[in-house]
Amino acid sequence: MSQDTAEGRSRVSATIQLPLRQAHGFDVLFAYLIADTDEFVWAVSHAGDAAEFERAEGDYTRSPGRAAAFADLPQRVKSIKVHLVQPVGA
Repeated sequence: MSQDTAEGRSRVSATIQLPLRQAHGFDVLFAYLIADTDEFVWAVSHAGDAAEFERAEGDYTRSPGRAAAFADLPQRVKSIKVHLVQPVGA
C-alpha cells in the first residue's frame, strides 16, 4: 500500500469512521491499521443482544456517512468480516 493510501485510510478511520460508529451507538474499543496487509481492524461493542448489534451494524453499513467516508479513496473495502465474541469466562 502506498503511503498516501495508508494516510488516507488512517484519516478516514480516525476522523470519520470512529465518530460515525459512535453516532450509531457503538463504543469503539480499539482500532488499528495494519499497513503491510492493508487491513483495518477494530473491536466495537453495542448495548443489547446480538440482534440489536446486527441491526445497528446494518444501519451503520448502509449509512450515507459511511459511503461518503470512502468516496475519495482509490480502493474501497475489499471485504468485511464481522464476528460476535464473548469475553473469556462469560
